[in-house]
Amino acid sequence: MKKLPIGLQNFKEIIEYGYLYVDKTRQIYDLVDKGKLYFLSRPRRFGKSLMLSTLRYIFEGEKDLFEGLYIAEQTDYDWKKHPVLEFNFAIVSKETASLERGISYILQDYAQQYGVEIPDSDIRLQFNFLVKRIAEKQTGRGIIQDVGGLFSYNNLPHYDFFEFGCTIGSDQA
Repeated sequence: MKKLPIGLQNFKEIIEYGYLYVDKTRQIYDLVDKGKLYFLSRPRRFGKSLMLSTLRYIFEGEKDLFEGLYIAEQTDYDWKKHPVLEFNFAIVSKETASLERGISYILQDYAQQYGVEIPDSDIRLQFNFLVKRIAEKQTGRGIIQDVGGLFSYNNLPHYDFFEFGCTIGSDQA
């Protein structure tokens, strides 16, 4: 009998260590294949982190992890590797100045990882440049990006994304 993955949120760890995994890759494939933009809202401990972890490994092209699961066996998903940017705000201070420095550090780290240059300035500009430059490096062309509704909440930067990054890897100009 397989062990229950109590407290585990990493798809790769669940699969590689033989924990019980309820296959939700059909729903995830539908999100990826048919969708455009989603707001994921569920109560705490309802699997958001595991779902995002699963998406990460799908977008990173790790097909071997999905052997026997719906997405690998019953779809035409291309398993092309895509850049994945993961932001864990639990590791940075919630105070404004420290939070901005922490986010800037994460953005600079991703820039180095993907071999792109971003300005040492405001985190909004850094994020914008990072996404555009990674997309240009991957596809050889620019990205249409609409970051609307930029505002602050309790003096913390916040983005309201609309159709963000939809053209990465597509054939649209």
